[in-house]
Amino acid sequence: MRTVFLAVYHPYSSRNVLSNGMVENLIAQKDIRVVVFCQAIKKDFFVANYSQDRIIIESFSDDRKTFFSSVSMFFDRWTTWMLPTFTIGLRMREKLYRRKNLKSFIIFFLESACFLLGRFKIWRRFVRWLDYRLADKSFLDDFIDKYQPDLFLASDIFSPEETMFMMACRAKKIPIISMVRSWDGTTNKRIFRILPDYLLASNLFIKNEAIKYHDMSANKIFVTGMPQYDLYCQYLEKIKKETPVDVVKAKDNFFRTMGLDPLKRLILFAPAGDYLTDIDWQILEIIKQAQGSGRLPNDIQFLVRQHPSLPANLSRFSGGKNFIIEKPPGAHFTSRYRMTEMDKDSVEHLCDSLRFSDVLIQFSSTIGLDACVFDLPQIMVAFDGWENKPYIDSVKRYHDEINMKYFISLKPAVVAKNEQEMIDSIDIYLKNRFLNSEGRTQAIKDIIFLFDGFCAQRISDFILKKLPA
Repeated sequence: MRTVFLAVYHPYSSRNVLSNGMVENLIAQKDIRVVVFCQAIKKDFFVANYSQDRIIIESFSDDRKTFFSSVSMFFDRWTTWMLPTFTIGLRMREKLYRRKNLKSFIIFFLESACFLLGRFKIWRRFVRWLDYRLADKSFLDDFIDKYQPDLFLASDIFSPEETMFMMACRAKKIPIISMVRSWDGTTNKRIFRILPDYLLASNLFIKNEAIKYHDMSANKIFVTGMPQYDLYCQYLEKIKKETPVDVVKAKDNFFRTMGLDPLKRLILFAPAGDYLTDIDWQILEIIKQAQGSGRLPNDIQFLVRQHPSLPANLSRFSGGKNFIIEKPPGAHFTSRYRMTEMDKDSVEHLCDSLRFSDVLIQFSSTIGLDACVFDLPQIMVAFDGWENKPYIDSVKRYHDEINMKYFISLKPAVVAKNEQEMIDSIDIYLKNRFLNSEGRTQAIKDIIFLFDGFCAQRISDFILKKLPA
C-alpha cells in the first residue's frame, strides 16, 4: 500500500485539497491511502467531513507543544523579515508607527538587518541550514513507523506546523511536495524555511516569486492554477442547468433565508476587519446616511459579509432595516475565529452571495478575485471614513501590496478615494454592471490562471507521477 502524508493546518487549506476532489483522485488508485494530519481540536470535524476508506485522519494531542517550540517560533518570526519585498517593508514600518518606544526601535533595527541580509542567497541558505539543524525532527517518528509514507504533501508551505512536517520528512528522506496556499503568500509571508523537492504554484507570478525570493529552481515548480476555484467551477456548472424559473426560485430562497427583501437590489459589503482597520462601521454609516438623504436609491439593501476569520466589530454602526449583518461564515471551533474552516457549504453560500448581488464593496480582499468569477462590479474603498489617517495607518496602503497593486492595475474595480466617489460608483454600477468587465476577465486569466475546474486533477496527477510505483 503506497501512502501519502498530507498536512492541513491552515483553516483555508481544506478546500484546496479535501473539498475539491483532489484526495479522492488519489485514492481512486486502489493501492494508495492518504493520512491527513490536522489540529487536534478539529479532528472530529475532519473525521465527519473527510474520512473514508483509505483516507485516515490523525492529529497530535498537544499541537502547541509539538510544533511551537521557542526555536521554531524564533525562525518563523525572523524569516518573515528576511523576505525583501515592499509588503514586508511596509509591515515593519507599521509596527514602528504603532509602538514608538525604545524596544520597538531596537526590534525595528534588528528586523531591518534581517530585511537587508535577506537579499543575499548565501544568508538565506545559512539560515535554512541552521533552522533545520536545530529543529526537532523526531516528533513524527511514531507515525512514520506506523504508516511508512512514500511522499509528504504540505498544503501550505508557510504554515509553521507544516514546515516542521517537512523537516521531519526530509530527515527520513521522504519526498516532499509543497503548495502555496494563497496568491499573496510568496511576497507577504516569509522566505521558505525549507525547500521542498517540488513546489505547486497557482500561477506564473507565484512561480517567478518562488524563484526570485525563495531560491526554488524553475524545473522544480509545477503550475496548477488555484485549487479552491474548482469549487466555483462546479458551482457554475450546476447553475448552468437551471431554468429561468429555477433561477428565480434560487434567488428568492437565498433572499428569504438571509432576511432580505426579494424586491430590492442587493449590495454586498465585505468589511476589512479589525485586524486591518477600525473604520468599517464608519463606511457603513456613510452609506446609510447617503441612502437616507436620497443620494442612493431606496430600492437597494446591504448584506454585510464578515470575514470568516478576521471579523469586524460593528457595534458602533447604528444599523437599519436595509442592512443585514451576517455572522462570520464557516465551521467554528473556539471563540477565536482564526481557526474557522471554510467547508463546502460555506463556499457555496459565498457563491450565492456573489451571484445574487448587484455590486460588491470591499477594501483589499480575495473576495474581489472571487467576485471576478461572477463578473460582479466592485468598489474598493481607499479612504478612512470620516478620519484623515496618515498613509502608514490608512486602508490605502493595502492597495500598494504587491499582489493587490497588480490586481488593481487590471482595472477590475473602481477605487473610491473618498465618500463621493464611493456613492457615485454605486450609482454608476447599478446602471451598468458590465463596466470594468474586461478587467475582471483579465484578473481571472492572470491570477486564477487556469480556471477550468481541473486544478485538483492536475495536482493529483503530479503526485501520482512522483509516487514510487
